[in-house]
This record gives sequence, structure tokens and C-alpha cells, in this order.
Amino acid sequence: MTSRSSYRQRKSSVLIKRIIIFILTVLVLLIIAAGPLSGLISRDTAVAQADQRLTDIQYKIIEIEPGDSLWSIAKDNMGPGFKDTYDYIREIKECNQLESDHITSGNYLMIPYYETEDAAF
Repeated sequence: MTSRSSYRQRKSSVLIKRIIIFILTVLVLLIIAAGPLSGLISRDTAVAQADQRLTDIQYKIIEIEPGDSLWSIAKDNMGPGFKDTYDYIREIKECNQLESDHITSGNYLMIPYYETEDAAF
């Protein structure tokens, strides 16, 4: 009878270990999945006010200053009409036919933006 009792304890112990491993695996997968989902909730999204309409896209030319990066330029210039900073950087790169994030001070970039106009209701 003691061998049956010992067998049940080992079986119970193995079952508990499997349950713990399963729970940890699910938690890790949830954490991994939360990364891309967090991009859907952006804090730096620029949105036009309800009483404003976006005009056609406009462009301005800026000189790249020492220490500038696409990220800093995007943060300084992004306005309504773009989903988030990453979307805006993609637009800047596309406008300027950039294949990488490397920019050089003294060069110029064409920066897209939307003007807003008050809507006449």
C-alpha cells in the first residue's frame, strides 16, 4: 500500500509541475502578445479637433541640425493626420526617398504636414 501512496504523491507532484509550466507559458505568451498590441494605443497620436478639417497634405523644407534624428524631427513637426510617430517617420522617409534612418546634418528634408481649417457647420 505504501507504494501506491508513493506513486500517487509522485503523480500529483508531476501534475502540479505541469500545471505551473502551463500557466507560466500562457503568461509569457500574453506578455509577448502585449508588445505589438501596445502600439495600437499610442499616446503621441495627433488628432484634429472635431471642429477642424484637414486640408491636403503640405510640405516644408527643413535643414538637418547637428544632433537631429528622424525621431526628434518627427516629434517636433508631427501634427494631425498621422497615426503615430512611426507612421510619420515612414512618411518622411518615403518623401525623401530614404532607405535607412541615417540622416546627416547640413542636408535638407522635405517634411509633410496637414494644415487644419475650422469647419463651417
